[in-house]
Amino acid sequence: MFFSKYFSAALALASIIFFSGTLVAVAANTMDIPYTALAPLPLGEGGTMLKTYTISTYLSGMFKLIIALGAAFAVLMGITGGIQYVASGIAPAARKGAKERITNALLGLVIILTSYLILNTIDPKLVAFNFGLPPIEGTRAVALTPLELLGFGTTSERWCVPPQTGTAWPSDAYERGVLYKKNILVNKANCTAVGASGCTSVCGLKPDVIDALGELKKNCDNKMGKMCAVWVTGATEHWLHKSHNNNRNVDLGMSQTFDAYVRKSIYLGTGHSCGIYSAPHWSVDSHIFVDEGDHWHTCF
Repeated sequence: MFFSKYFSAALALASIIFFSGTLVAVAANTMDIPYTALAPLPLGEGGTMLKTYTISTYLSGMFKLIIALGAAFAVLMGITGGIQYVASGIAPAARKGAKERITNALLGLVIILTSYLILNTIDPKLVAFNFGLPPIEGTRAVALTPLELLGFGTTSERWCVPPQTGTAWPSDAYERGVLYKKNILVNKANCTAVGASGCTSVCGLKPDVIDALGELKKNCDNKMGKMCAVWVTGATEHWLHKSHNNNRNVDLGMSQTFDAYVRKSIYLGTGHSCGIYSAPHWSVDSHIFVDEGDHWHTCF
């Protein structure tokens, strides 16, 4: 009876965690994009509130908070049982109930702490709640034409070529597809015309720059031990960025883990030609990163 009761409770809890994690993982797509939480958790240094969160960091903090509350509740129940035991006097029924309360509290505390320690010992990523899902290897995020399906056309012919004259701006679907396979997204839809605003384009972005972005993402994930959110906020729409007319300079969004990775690299100080001259510069994987306040300006 005792085993059956606790086994059923543990099975129900595991089912809730599994299905909740599955739903969140599907919703999280392939990136942990930062957002401002309506109910912030104290996940910063010293228990401070963060300005932005990601799905992974928020759920990881919530999980640790639940464990702390569960442990505190178990201790409280143990203290309550102890007081009940002392106050029970010689009444056998009251003393038995107090013993059961203390035993259950200790058992619950052991289960809570042991489960976390076991998972953390096996692999810290098991309690990191990293819900970024990589795309299936070999897939493309762009549609192929019938001729391409038959094997006609080379890879170079599918890359977007920015127009020399005129106002029309071509599709950057292929470049976005290549970036997508490397777990890198673009924050806005592609531009449709030269001079358009509120858009981001990777049309014509150099192939070696795209490869460098993929390596940057991979290195950040490996060094930080969690998924880094790397996404493009500005690229080849040169009319919106004066320094982006060489198809090699890219603006990247800021996030907690990615920012920490950049700032752990080689600090170069100010006074460099990449980006704002007076802004702080870093050398990251042999590329220049400039902190321009709300984004990283990068020169590849």
